[in-house]
Amino acid sequence: NKDKDAIPVTDNALELSLKTGNTKGALAAKIGKGSYDFSTKNYESAEKRFRALKIQLDTTTEEFPFERGRVYYYLARIIYDRGEPTKALSYFEKAIPLLEKSRNKRFIGVVYNMTGLSYWNLDKPEKALEFFIKSSELKRETKDSSGLAASLGNIGLVYGDLKLYDKSIKYHRESIAMNKEIGNVEGMANEYTNIGIVYYMKKTNDSAEFYVRKALELGIQEGDKNIIARCYNNLGLVYDARNNLAAALSFYEKSLKLKEETNNPNGLSSAHVNIGAVQMKRKNFSEAEKHMKLAFEFGKTAESLERQREAAQGLFEVYEQTNKTVQALEWYKLATQLKDSVFNENNNKIIAEMNEKFESDQKDRLIIKKNEEALAQQLKFEKEHRQNEKQKTTIIYFVVFSLVAIVLSIIMLWAFLQKRKGNKVLATKNAAIEAQKQEITDSINYAKRIQQAILPAAAEMKVLLPDHAIFYRPKDIVAGDFYWFTVCGQQTELKNFQTNKQTSSLTNEPKTENLKQETVRETLLLGASDCTGHGVPGAFMSLIGKENLDKAAQRSSSPAEILSHLNKFVKSALQQSSQGESMQDGMDISIIALQQNAKIKNEGETTTIKFSGANRPLWILNNTNGKNSLQEIKGTKAAIGGYTPHNQVYEEHEITIEKNDSLYLFTDGFPDQFGGPKEKKLTTKRFRSFLMEICHLTATEQMNKIDEFFTEWKRNIEQIDDVLVIVLKF
Repeated sequence: NKDKDAIPVTDNALELSLKTGNTKGALAAKIGKGSYDFSTKNYESAEKRFRALKIQLDTTTEEFPFERGRVYYYLARIIYDRGEPTKALSYFEKAIPLLEKSRNKRFIGVVYNMTGLSYWNLDKPEKALEFFIKSSELKRETKDSSGLAASLGNIGLVYGDLKLYDKSIKYHRESIAMNKEIGNVEGMANEYTNIGIVYYMKKTNDSAEFYVRKALELGIQEGDKNIIARCYNNLGLVYDARNNLAAALSFYEKSLKLKEETNNPNGLSSAHVNIGAVQMKRKNFSEAEKHMKLAFEFGKTAESLERQREAAQGLFEVYEQTNKTVQALEWYKLATQLKDSVFNENNNKIIAEMNEKFESDQKDRLIIKKNEEALAQQLKFEKEHRQNEKQKTTIIYFVVFSLVAIVLSIIMLWAFLQKRKGNKVLATKNAAIEAQKQEITDSINYAKRIQQAILPAAAEMKVLLPDHAIFYRPKDIVAGDFYWFTVCGQQTELKNFQTNKQTSSLTNEPKTENLKQETVRETLLLGASDCTGHGVPGAFMSLIGKENLDKAAQRSSSPAEILSHLNKFVKSALQQSSQGESMQDGMDISIIALQQNAKIKNEGETTTIKFSGANRPLWILNNTNGKNSLQEIKGTKAAIGGYTPHNQVYEEHEITIEKNDSLYLFTDGFPDQFGGPKEKKLTTKRFRSFLMEICHLTATEQMNKIDEFFTEWKRNIEQIDDVLVIVLKF
C-alpha cells in the first residue's frame, strides 16, 4: 500500500526536522501523518492531530500560510463528513485565503470544490455554483481529470436544484465520460444516481429507475455503503411516486440501515422523513409519528433547519390527520418558524457579507490616507534640505498633489455613494420582479393541478384499455395538448315491443308487460387533441375542448358526429364569426371508437373500430409474423373551430383490426421536434420508421422506447411544442 510505505518516511522526516529545528519540515511531516489517518478513515485520530497542529500554529508568530491552510482544510473535511456543513464552511473559508497565497492551484481547486459542496448542503445553490465553477477552471488548468470530473458532477447537482434539468444532465454526462476515461467506478456510480434524480424531478420515473439501478450495480461492485444507501433512497422516491408504497418503504428502510452504519445525521434525518411520509400514506400514524420525531432530532444534530422543518411539517400532518389539534397546532407553528429561520439565516449571511465588504473598503481608504500622510512627511523633510527656490517648487507640487488627492477622494466617495444608492434601488426592483415571477409561477402551477384534474383517470383507462400507454410531455408547466377518454352507452334501457294490446286510455303509458329490458353495449372513445398554442393560452383552450367533448359525447358515440358537435360548441363558446382574433383559435384532434372488451385472442380473429380526425391521422402498424404493414387513415382537412364552417361534416372510417396491430394517435409535437446530431427536425417520415421498429412490443414497452428516443433526440435543444403520443395494442 502506497500510504503505508509513506509512514516510515514521514516519521523519519519528523524526527530529523525536530533535531535540526526545521519547524516548517516538522509541520509538513505532522500534516502528512494526519492526512494518512484521514485517508484511511481513522477520523478520530486525524482530528486530534490537526487540532493539536492548529493550537501549535496559533501560538507561533510565523505565517506558514500553506501549512495553516492545509490544517484548516482537513479539519473542515472531517467536520463535513460528520454531517455538519455550517461548521465545516467556517474552516473552508479560513483555508482559502491562506492557500491562495501558496499558489498551489491543484490543492486550491480541491478546497473550492468542498466549499461549494458545503454551500450546496446549506441550500445556497448560487454560492455553491460559484465555487464549483472556480474549482473546475483550476482543475482543467492543472489537468486534474479526477478532480474535474467531480466538479462537473457538482455543477450538474446545482443546475438540478435550480430546475435547469437539461443543463444538469449535460454536466453529469460529461462527468461520467471523464470518470470512465480514468477508470473511476465510484465517480460513475455517483453521476448515474444524480442523473436518475434529475429524471425523477422531471417526473420521468422509468428513466429515473434505469439510471439509479445502474448506479446501484456499480455501488455494490465497489462495496460503497454511501452510494448503495443513496440508491436505495432514490429507488424509494421512484416507487413512492408510482404509489407502490410497499416497495418504496422497503427501499427506504434498506437506505436507513446503511445510513445508521455511517452515522450521517443529515442522511438519517432525510431517511426517517421519507419512511414517515410513506407510513402516513398507509394510515400507519403511530409509525409515521415515531419516524418524524427521529427525523427532527437528527435534523437538530446536523444543524439543518431545512431537515427540522421537513420533520416538523410531517408531524403537523400526522397530528392533523389523527385529530390531535393541540399537537398539530404546536408543530405547525414550529414548522412555520423554521421556514422563516431558513429565510432569515440566508438574509443574515448576505448582510454579514455586505458589512464585511464595507469594512474592507474602509480599511483600504485608511491605508491610502496613511500612505498620503507618510508621503507628505517625506516631502516636508526633503523640503528643509533644499535651497529656497527648490523649496518653493516642492511646496507648489505638494499643494497640487494634495488638491488632486482631495478631488479624487471626493470623486471616489461620490461614486461609492452613487453605487450604493444604485445597488439599493436595483435590489428593491429585483425583489419586486422576483415576487411577481413567483406569484405568476404559483398561479401557473395551480393551473397545472386544475388541468391534470381534467385528464382521464389512469386507473379507469387501465381497466378498460389494458394494453395502452400515453407519452405526454408539455412544453411548459401547462399544455395545449391533452388526451380524452370516455365511455358511452353505459346504461340499461326499457323499450316497447309490439303486441296487439292497447295502452291505457287514461294514462297513455305502456303496460308493464309491454316492456322489455335491452342493455346497450358500451362504446369506448379515445382522443388526442392539439389546441392552438401551448403554455397558458393552450391550457385555456384545452379546458374548453375537454368540456365540449364531454358534451358532444352525450349526444352521440360516433366519432364523426362528435367532431361536428364539437366544432359547433367551440365556435359558439369562442363567439367565432367571420372575423376577429378569436378566429385563429381552435384545435386539431383524432378520435377512435371501439366496443368494450374488443380484444383479439387468436390469430385470424378481427375486430372493428371507427375513426374520425380533424387535421390529424390514425396510424396502424404491424411488423410481426413476417408482416411489415402500415395503414395511415387521414383525417378530414378541417380544424375544430377557427375558420371551419359551422356545419362542417367530418368523414368517419370503419377499420378492421387484426391481432398484434398497434394503433397510434398523436399530435404534431413529436415529429416537429428539432434535435439529433445535425439539430434538424425529426419529421413524420423518421417518426414513422422508428415506430415500425418497435410496434411488435407491448404498449408499455413501446412507451419506454419512445421516451428514451425523444430524450436522446432532443438532447440539450429546447422543446418547441407540447408532445402527446397514445399507443393502443391489440
